[in-house]
Amino acid sequence: MKKITLTFAALVMTAVTFAQVVNVVERPENGVNSIIAAEGNDGTGVYCADSFTTDVAFTLDQITFSGTNSNGGAIEPLLESLNIFIYEDMSGTPGGQPQVAGAGVFELADLDDTMYTIDTDTAGASAFTVDFTAANGGSDVLLMPGTYWMVAFPNVASGPAGDGRWNWALSDGPAPISSLLIDPQDLFGAGATNWTTLSDLVAGATSFAWTMTGEETLGVNDAELAGVSVYPNPASDIVNVKVPSNVELTGVSLYDVLGKKVNADVSNGQVNVAGLSRGIYVINVETNAGTLTEKLIIE
Repeated sequence: MKKITLTFAALVMTAVTFAQVVNVVERPENGVNSIIAAEGNDGTGVYCADSFTTDVAFTLDQITFSGTNSNGGAIEPLLESLNIFIYEDMSGTPGGQPQVAGAGVFELADLDDTMYTIDTDTAGASAFTVDFTAANGGSDVLLMPGTYWMVAFPNVASGPAGDGRWNWALSDGPAPISSLLIDPQDLFGAGATNWTTLSDLVAGATSFAWTMTGEETLGVNDAELAGVSVYPNPASDIVNVKVPSNVELTGVSLYDVLGKKVNADVSNGQVNVAGLSRGIYVINVETNAGTLTEKLIIE
């Protein structure tokens, strides 16, 4: 079973005028150690979080994360599913944890083996690769600028405290905030039942081994797009969309937190939101110079 959750920071894309592939994260293995990152079929788990920052909006492309089976054998016989969660940063920690559903800005839970590939060597080292668009049912997903936490882990049949479990490889690559670990049921007795700085538990452990690519979303003419404005924000009845005199407004669309298009009356650069529920939405402003995407709060 696959569960997908999107909030305002990640949404199904409808229009990208131009894009270029970028390496959002590139952290190689240091070959020294790895840390448990697994959930058992009993619902208990130990999870690790690695931080990253983006200054631009981009559509998620592909992620690969590396590790090993704790008993040195192949991890495939123990695998049941794969999970990828992205959380917003909340004062230096993730804005949720995997045992609380719906807290992430993007959640792919219980992916089966048709949704990922795994490359394992004879020593048991393995690397999972997930195509975000394929795993998301063929829809691209946009991540807005900000600081986030990546949490990636498999479900294993033996349980996280069993003889075989998956460990996420460490990296020496820099991260904006030192990596964290949470053990909600305190399976290993370290008292890390809330997000805990990993280096306090394992000396020198500050980041994990993974790579992520994305397609940076750009306007054809960013200087012209800089003159596009959406106001007021927050709004309660009418939202105005203003464009420079040399830019043509070609369309305005509004989406809720699940990425579903919202029916709203748009006329002469004004969007009537009076009948919409309070909350966070995303507005796409399409012009002949490119597409501008912004968070919109309706109150």
